[in-house]
Amino acid sequence: MNESTVVNIGDLCVYCAKSTAMGSGLFVNRIGADSQWKTMNDELVWVDGWMCAECQEEGDRLAELYNPDWKMEYDD
Repeated sequence: MNESTVVNIGDLCVYCAKSTAMGSGLFVNRIGADSQWKTMNDELVWVDGWMCAECQEEGDRLAELYNPDWKMEYDD
């Protein structure tokens, strides 16, 4: 595969690889996302799928840790 190849991984979270399919408990709060994964041959490929709510929360926590002025605001 070359660097421009994008692999659709379906209902998997692009960060933790958990299923975000309907019935998984992670379907409702998933968002479309992409990332790079390393293959068994140490090649980097772009993957297209979803980000689960757990990974979204972890990203928000890290953003606040490294930038205290950053605050994610959610609609009520």
